[in-house]
Amino acid sequence: MKRHLYPILITSLLITTACSDDKPVTDEQLNDSKEETATEPSVINEDLSTEEENIEIAEAENSEETAEQELPIIEEDQDIKVTTTYLDEEISISGTTGPVSYEISKVALVIYEPKNVDLADILGVEVNEEIHTLVIGMAGENSLNEDVSFYLDQATVITNTKEQLEPNFFLGDYIDGEYFGNVRHEGTNAYVLNNSTVDQIESFEIRISEPYNASLEVIGEPVSESITLE
Repeated sequence: MKRHLYPILITSLLITTACSDDKPVTDEQLNDSKEETATEPSVINEDLSTEEENIEIAEAENSEETAEQELPIIEEDQDIKVTTTYLDEEISISGTTGPVSYEISKVALVIYEPKNVDLADILGVEVNEEIHTLVIGMAGENSLNEDVSFYLDQATVITNTKEQLEPNFFLGDYIDGEYFGNVRHEGTNAYVLNNSTVDQIESFEIRISEPYNASLEVIGEPVSESITLE
């Protein structure tokens, strides 16, 4: 039985020794302790608020950096290399012609370089040959329940370098020109620069033919918008 009492005795001695070393606590020390305890939460809250503010600032800065990508933007795979030298996705040009409304929402200057023979043949160039291109994002919407034709995908562009250009359907994102009732179509037109390069483009005019109805009656005016790259 004595052997079982040793751990209990040792534990009792440790407790007794610890208690004997304690000094009586005065009222002044007790009040100081209470004040320190009372102030600790506010200090912690201030630290947390500062840390949260720093996190929010860092997130905002990262968001701005992501939104404003440095140019040129280069994308590449086994088939093609795409270099964007100018990009404006905040442009907002809009208007109406007859029952149709239209928007121009993006302008870009892009260099395409096909990396294989098949794609180069489709685009009518040699492998690794640069194709300097003006890209325009557009949308159209018919306000009527009747069928309307309005061909954004056939819009003509006149550049400051004195080129008159028609869309290249292989490089663009097709915009349907048939509006069967109250519908919206959007996409991009790509215009290959034949006698100039992307760094020479400073402005351009875009012209779109007037809309017409199912009876081939003209129901609006031709559209013309002039755009300066900034």
